[in-house]
Amino acid sequence: MRRLLLVDDERALLDGLVKVLRPWRTTWQVTTALGGRAALEALASTPAFDAVVTDARMPEVDGEAVLRAAQERQPTAVRLILSGQVDAKTGHRLAAASHQFLTKPTTAAALMAAVEECCNLAESLESGPARALVASLGQLPLAPAVYHQLTAQMAQPNASIDAVAQLIADDLVLTSSVLRFVNSAFFALPRQLDDVREAVVMLGFERVRELVLLVELFPSPDELGLLDGIRRRGLLRAQLARLLTQGSPLSHLASEAALLSEVGVYALAWKQPARYRQIWREAQAEGGDLEALERAAFGASNAEVAAALLGLWRIPTTVVNAVRWHDVRPSESAGLDARTATALAVALTNEVLVGAPPGQADALAQQVGLSSLLPAARALAARWAQGEDHAAAHAR
Repeated sequence: MRRLLLVDDERALLDGLVKVLRPWRTTWQVTTALGGRAALEALASTPAFDAVVTDARMPEVDGEAVLRAAQERQPTAVRLILSGQVDAKTGHRLAAASHQFLTKPTTAAALMAAVEECCNLAESLESGPARALVASLGQLPLAPAVYHQLTAQMAQPNASIDAVAQLIADDLVLTSSVLRFVNSAFFALPRQLDDVREAVVMLGFERVRELVLLVELFPSPDELGLLDGIRRRGLLRAQLARLLTQGSPLSHLASEAALLSEVGVYALAWKQPARYRQIWREAQAEGGDLEALERAAFGASNAEVAAALLGLWRIPTTVVNAVRWHDVRPSESAGLDARTATALAVALTNEVLVGAPPGQADALAQQVGLSSLLPAARALAARWAQGEDHAAAHAR
């Protein structure tokens, strides 16, 4: 029997949640806390919660403070936050303290699907094979320092374009790499930019921060030559995730997760090229199963490696969760969140990359209420694929 702590400052809402969660009473024991202060007391006196779900906005002690306390006092408990409309700054900060960011309203089934998936993530990150594999890879990229500095700067109420641009401009190599991406055909800007400040103005804080993250976590080419494709696919998936979640507070989280969906492939190809070369070739053959091949060779998949690495690099756990399960079909009870949006972006990319049938994307989009956006998303992916084919032909 697992234990779940539900936190909200409205008694009627708590009682309603307990009522709708009755179908899970044989596997979950539910404890409620009326407000953040009561939650802190429960966390201090009850050391055995498996999951904590809290509302974001509460007087005196808000949801972020509850999750920070849970992280400190009960680090093995998974943490989920429920919120209505919040801005990108607040959303990214909340995501850093939580395993999953859910928007209101959400169904009981979607909530419990997210809770159980987060529990599975925690168990996966603690598994011996994935951690041992990461440890065996040797020196890897350092934690993305400028990304974290940008995140802190953007969280300030008076965050300015000049301050954000200066953080990037202070690193000449980073500046050059970011501008190269900005001026690439992918973004199709009306004119070439030669100044980071212009890039921030043109693309916005969030997208520039993603480019910084892309540069910091993928610092140099791998021997197998996979890096360029991984970056391009990541940028496409990020754009698809942004389109699918437009107007949602979780948009930037889904975009970031989609961008990093193949960081595990990069790590293995970069650090273990001799062993990974044959795995990658077999996976590209018809019917090749990359995850199965990786497990046979290494004992863990690229998604598990990615989750372990992103956790070490202090990437928001909501993003880590989405990357870990990006190629796994979400639960049929799951709602729209960063994880399902990332999975949908990956499914749409696979349609144009490997001719995957549209049924998977169609079913998932219908499940999370995004069917109306599929034509635009598929058109975007098709335009990208045409550009890839043109570039390949030109290279030949």
